[in-house]
Amino acid sequence: MIQVNFNRSTEFYFPGEHVSGEIFFQNKLDRLKVEEIFIEIVGVLAYKTTESRSSTDLNGNSTTEYYNDYYHVPFFTNRVLLARSDGLQDKIILSRGTHTWSFHFSLVENLPL
Repeated sequence: MIQVNFNRSTEFYFPGEHVSGEIFFQNKLDRLKVEEIFIEIVGVLAYKTTESRSSTDLNGNSTTEYYNDYYHVPFFTNRVLLARSDGLQDKIILSRGTHTWSFHFSLVENLPL
């Protein structure tokens, strides 16, 4: 199980704002070997368009059908490294249990509003 908690309760962040929080990872294996641990933040513009199509049959009955298209346009990606193996070992070994990492970064100023 992975859980991400932000230090702020609002759903939206704006250009230049600071984002921080913690990641909780519940490892159910005795030993888990990984090369690095990171969080990747992706900003996505999401929108929906609706098109209506009307028609009339030979009896004069009209019907309207609606068609929705959904779009997702990524515009921002940021990878924050949380842990990496040191030069002495090629892997990080996570024991069974809960592991926690804090993260923080600032959003760039030129993001779309």
